Amino acid sequence: MSSHYLFQSHSAVAQGTTTDRQKASMAQDPMMSQQAMVERQARIEREAADQQQAAEERQKANEHQAALQRQAAQEQQEALEQQAARDQQEALEQQKAQEQQAAQEQAAPANQDIVHGTLGGRNAAMPPTPFGDRDARRERHPDYHRGPMISRDPRLNQKTEQPLSETENESPWQRSVRGTHREHEHDEETH
Repeated sequence: MSSHYLFQSHSAVAQGTTTDRQKASMAQDPMMSQQAMVERQARIEREAADQQQAAEERQKANEHQAALQRQAAQEQQEALEQQAARDQQEALEQQKAQEQQAAQEQAAPANQDIVHGTLGGRNAAMPPTPFGDRDARRERHPDYHRGPMISRDPRLNQKTEQPLSETENESPWQRSVRGTHREHEHDEETH
């Protein structure tokens, strides 16, 4: 009998409730002989020992794996901390370099010669002044820095005359194209 059921605590054999036929059958069975029972017990003990050894090996492997994972996590954490320290150091160095460069750029215009330090050539940085501005009694070209429309604005310059009416500004060519119709309207308005 290869079944383990007969040897469990709640089986009929263990409780002693087997029938006479079952007892006779077990007595004739070579698997139920004394030698077979000893071999069976030894096999059960081996299987239990093997299972216990496998469980211990699994536990050791799990512990080893957990230790490796902890070590890898610790190494990774240390590497991240070192990288963060390096990044912070680089950021500080870069900030110092930028501050030095900004200070040099601010100091550069003060030290720069306005005559030779321009892209436009010699004296390009000097303000454009009219000829004779420094040695004449008056400017050669007054209001040179103002645009032509601003310098001719009658509201700004009260010395100028009032602008002419539209009909007085009209050219003879325009009058010839339009005809005398405008002249008649102008005559009617004056009457």
